[in-house]
Amino acid sequence: MSENIFSNFYNRVLNFFQNEKSDGDSSKNTATNRLKLVLMQDRSNLDGATMQKMREQLIAVISKYIEIDKDALNLNLESEGDEIALMLNIPVIRARTPEEIDELEKAEEEAKKENIKAAIEAEIAQLSNDSENSDDSAENEEEKDSTEENDENTEEAEAEEESLAEEETSENQKEQDTENNSSEENNHPKKKK
Repeated sequence: MSENIFSNFYNRVLNFFQNEKSDGDSSKNTATNRLKLVLMQDRSNLDGATMQKMREQLIAVISKYIEIDKDALNLNLESEGDEIALMLNIPVIRARTPEEIDELEKAEEEAKKENIKAAIEAEIAQLSNDSENSDDSAENEEEKDSTEENDENTEEAEAEEESLAEEETSENQKEQDTENNSSEENNHPKKKK
């Protein structure tokens, strides 16, 4: 009985260290697989975002016909020599019935219709806002034109006033010169010959 206890203890300790060793091996394998994936993605010109998008779209299409474990789905690129293969591992839970497929298709159609309706409403709202902004711009343009006209009229009126003032000053100057000349002639009569 004591041998049995010791052997159980020994086996547990041995398994513990062997599991750690296999965990280390699995970490090594995981790192190696990730590196291979990065190299294959680089060779195939598929970045991580594109791979993720492709994965999501594949899940959507496949899920329409069969129920799958989405979290366990595995999408990888594998290479053999110069060739690269897309490997897809899909854990299937069950196949969908034709009625379920029809329901999913109807739901997709309704979702598409709602998306189109929302897009049209957003476009109408945008056009309405643009139209209001255009009307405001036209009003602002009219106000600007009116202001410019008023400014031009004011400038013309001011120029006309200045011109009249200059003419008046010029006439006043002529009158003064004429008066000055008359008074000088009166003060200095001309010599007769």
